[in-house]
Amino acid sequence: MRTSVRFLLGTVAIAVLAACGSPTDSLAFKVPPGWTSKAQMGLLQIWQGANDKQILMLMKLPVAVDVSSAMNSANMKDAKVESQQDVTICNGQKAQLISATGQSKNETEQDRIDMLMTAAGGNTYMAMYVRPVAAPTDAAAEASLRTVCLK
Repeated sequence: MRTSVRFLLGTVAIAVLAACGSPTDSLAFKVPPGWTSKAQMGLLQIWQGANDKQILMLMKLPVAVDVSSAMNSANMKDAKVESQQDVTICNGQKAQLISATGQSKNETEQDRIDMLMTAAGGNTYMAMYVRPVAAPTDAAAEASLRTVCLK
């Protein structure tokens, strides 16, 4: 899983390095209690739960990104999108909620990726909750995906 996160970071490095601030600056994004920030680089921030194999990631990209590009960037072998649905989050804001599984190229266990993508304020926001398939779901982490709302 860590390899896929590193690859994803590399994929968006140009957009991240070209921008300033935090991805949460213009959002009311709510990180669950007990989750701690592990990395912040430009417009990308990563939090980790009590279980070190579960992460939340929030990216703010100043470009349009589609679901296919986002999944390809995750660098998961045998990635399988299990569901994709249009949802409405806050104040009528449209978003896409995607659930997928796959295996990081350097890991042996399958990961589940729950991702919300939305366009707001001229940016694409991607919030991801990543965990091993066998790990129990953290309901608060999953719910946080739907808080990618402009302030």
